Amino acid sequence: MKRKIYLFAALIIVFGGCKGIYGLRPYKSLTGEEIGASALEFNIKSNEIAALDTLAYEAYLKEVKDTVLRKFLAQPMQIKIYDSNGKKKWLLVNCEVGGFGNLKWNRYGTFNKVPPFPPLINYWRIDSLMTLEKDLGFYTKVNGERINREDIGAGEFTIIIYWARFMGRQSKRLIEQVQSYKEKNMDKKISVLYVNVDNLYYKAFKKKG
Repeated sequence: MKRKIYLFAALIIVFGGCKGIYGLRPYKSLTGEEIGASALEFNIKSNEIAALDTLAYEAYLKEVKDTVLRKFLAQPMQIKIYDSNGKKKWLLVNCEVGGFGNLKWNRYGTFNKVPPFPPLINYWRIDSLMTLEKDLGFYTKVNGERINREDIGAGEFTIIIYWARFMGRQSKRLIEQVQSYKEKNMDKKISVLYVNVDNLYYKAFKKKG
């Protein structure tokens, strides 16, 4: 019951906190093959595709005591940054960036800096105990294999992106923002992982129904 409540809180944020965004699609459960196909639609490189382990992530959300942080961590679109030592630096989620019609991920100049950095209002909203190694434990390759540090490479910093097929063009715009940023900073070693979260939300809505 508690797990269902935590997930349902996320749904409230998606529809209550992000009013007026366009291009959403129906919820759907995705196989690994379908996640891979959707990722390729968004021009995500095959070695940068990942899927969320919903059971492991649900268990993690259940343990997060800070209710604001828990809501943030349950959002369908997130940007997480880790430094070269695997320390989490910041978290930025869909309902913080604003925008009518389309979310504006660079409205605060986050992607004008190297590494990216959001306004200080977002800076404290992180799980200070979370490391890159621990975070990777929530993700798999589309074939079900676990992802480890070696799979994403040793970058000067790592960007982890949460995206969902049901978020349609909103996910596409976020992914393009990160891809453009990486292209503009090719002199930097930047590791990127795009994590699909569709099944987390499909599961929550199925329970609700």
